[in-house]
Amino acid sequence: MALSSHRKEVLPGLPNLLSSEVSTLEIAREYIERGWVAIPVPQKEKAPRIPGWQHLRLNVEDLPQHFNNGQNVGVLLGEPSNWLIDVDLDCVEALQVAERFLPLTYAIFGRASKPQSHFLYYCQGARTIRFEWQGEVIAEIRSTGAQTVFPPSVHPSGECVRWDEDGDPAPVDFATLKRAVAKLASCVLLSRYYPAKGSRQFAAMALSGWLLRNGWTDDEVREFLEALCELAGDEEMRMRLSQVRNTATKVEHDLPATGRPTLAEYYPEEVLEKVAEWLGLHKERLDTERPSKPCTDLGNAERLVQHFGSIIRYVPEWGWLVWDGKRWVKDTGKQRITKLAEETVRRIYAEAAEASSKEERERLVKWALASENRQRIQAMI
Repeated sequence: MALSSHRKEVLPGLPNLLSSEVSTLEIAREYIERGWVAIPVPQKEKAPRIPGWQHLRLNVEDLPQHFNNGQNVGVLLGEPSNWLIDVDLDCVEALQVAERFLPLTYAIFGRASKPQSHFLYYCQGARTIRFEWQGEVIAEIRSTGAQTVFPPSVHPSGECVRWDEDGDPAPVDFATLKRAVAKLASCVLLSRYYPAKGSRQFAAMALSGWLLRNGWTDDEVREFLEALCELAGDEEMRMRLSQVRNTATKVEHDLPATGRPTLAEYYPEEVLEKVAEWLGLHKERLDTERPSKPCTDLGNAERLVQHFGSIIRYVPEWGWLVWDGKRWVKDTGKQRITKLAEETVRRIYAEAAEASSKEERERLVKWALASENRQRIQAMI
């Protein structure tokens, strides 16, 4: 459920944006009126210093003694603030594709160097989850037990935290939010290890197969691949997307299609393990990518039947019969069946493109070239 274009220009007259004339005391009061728990944080800092701040519950009368020297305004997240949740985007790539994955909301803030880096939602029962890779946090769902400094606090960098959109946080269920952030983080991680040119189409087909076998829809896979191509700077996005429907058809009909085992040829195994963990994807055994038919004349005959068995018949007394859409026609000169055999050979190249290993691809391409020989085509039929 991706965001639509919904940015509203922040008006300078609003009291809780950047105006230095408005004290943090007034802002803290406004947040409490919204049903959020405000707590003081030292200026230019992100963490509260008050012991047991997680349990601090200030009312409006308490605020003057805590907000009296330009303190930053922290807001307790999760249950204390009516299940207010902060999706904190910690890297540039996450900011770049946030609108492709995160649910629509009208409460977003950040700072000059990282605008739109905090997306707010109401999400009952949400828990804090960090999507982290090698010590770096890509994105985080922040809930009960966490706090975030809100506008107009001053970040340690000296930048003012400001609203990009000061509306109402959208309500969302936790499963939906978790899946959205998991997709975003997985897309970022895969983009950092994107395959080199020459192997990207094979990787895209394998990734599609893996996701489709895990219950993703065609549209979900396309949206994910589109964001991945954008992050990776892949100029052949349309080619990557064009194969999704074909792969989906194969998965639906339990036909051979590459997936996780083949994807491991293009991405480090630890990257795929992390993506599987975040997205809840099951592993695929090698035998889910069923082996191709043998590279023999008999194998080609089996391919011919697989592709065109519904419209061809062989009757010893008559020879080949071909269905023309209305009736069975005797193929006396074998012209029709020969054309279907030639098409079968061309499809061996497509079979090679979706092979489960480099060696298998090379073997199939070599056999496809050999099968173009007239004797091989005749042997097939």
